[in-house]
Amino acid sequence: MDNLCHTLAGVALARTGLGRRTALGTAALVIGANLPDLDALTVFLGGTTHLAFRRGWTHGVLAVGLWPFVLTALLLAWARWRRLHRADRPPVEPGALLLASAVGVLSHPLLDLLNTYGVRILMPFSGQWYYGDALFIVDVWAWLLLGAGIFASGYRLRRARPHPGRPAVAALSLLVLYAALMRLGTRVAEHVAGETLIERYGEVPVSLLASPVPLDPTRRLIVAQVPEGYRTGEVRLGRRPAWRATRDDPVPLGPWGSGVVHRAMDTREGRQFLEWARFPYVETERVSGATLVHFIDARYADRPGASFGALTVSVPSQPPVFTARPRSGAAVRGGARGHRPPGGDPPGSGGSRRPG
Repeated sequence: MDNLCHTLAGVALARTGLGRRTALGTAALVIGANLPDLDALTVFLGGTTHLAFRRGWTHGVLAVGLWPFVLTALLLAWARWRRLHRADRPPVEPGALLLASAVGVLSHPLLDLLNTYGVRILMPFSGQWYYGDALFIVDVWAWLLLGAGIFASGYRLRRARPHPGRPAVAALSLLVLYAALMRLGTRVAEHVAGETLIERYGEVPVSLLASPVPLDPTRRLIVAQVPEGYRTGEVRLGRRPAWRATRDDPVPLGPWGSGVVHRAMDTREGRQFLEWARFPYVETERVSGATLVHFIDARYADRPGASFGALTVSVPSQPPVFTARPRSGAAVRGGARGHRPPGGDPPGSGGSRRPG
């Protein structure tokens, strides 16, 4: 989820009463709720580096176990430096501070599991991506639920009303219910899309994504891998959920077996993109002196050059290579023909690295 949602979740958790157990309790919950996103700084390194690091090391089980201790130590050092242990201030309780830090940090990967981007929750032991496909990464309804609970709890607290944390607890409970209903809607959309593809085209999907969209909880965008490529469409939920195709023909998977695509896959950028991509396809384009290999993830892009979800690798044309003693006076041309990328077959070729 986006960082506004993570921040609102941290504040809502603090309003339940967790933030009042110790000085700096609210800070621990809010900072902890955002702390795993330190890996977002890798976006400034350019290229695809951020894809290799995002939602990995800082979001995995090892980091989730370590972050609360790191954050607690930093907050205790801050309290000591700012002399917050004075008699006229609320005490800083290390145990309560560690609990608040742990709850805040744990909330982050749990929220990230809800969307289509996914999270590598088992890092560094496994790089497997896990996806909830329940909420769009920026969900206004989640903002409103959490914001309403925060406002109501703050109002009760300022007015010295009893049980000021109840609205925040209610908001967090409603967020869980909302996420569960959205996940149920995704499952219904997946079922409708799968059945329609079988009935209309006679195609059994290899894998299928029903992606939530902004603002409209009743709509899902569909990407389904079928033998000929990717079928795309949308499903409207309601009393009679229905599939609507967004194009007549499947999106071709592309020439994954060609030598020039293998060379592009062997680049650092190509490897990083394909480790991240969930529904990749490839297109090639000949230009002067090179071939442009366009990798596209059908989750987020539908054309080369898209600002997000697409990567273009320029593969220089290989000049002819002559042997010292050419046979029959003919040049022996070297190049990428027959090249096999290290690590197995390319996506879509039936090997270990398949799209979806």
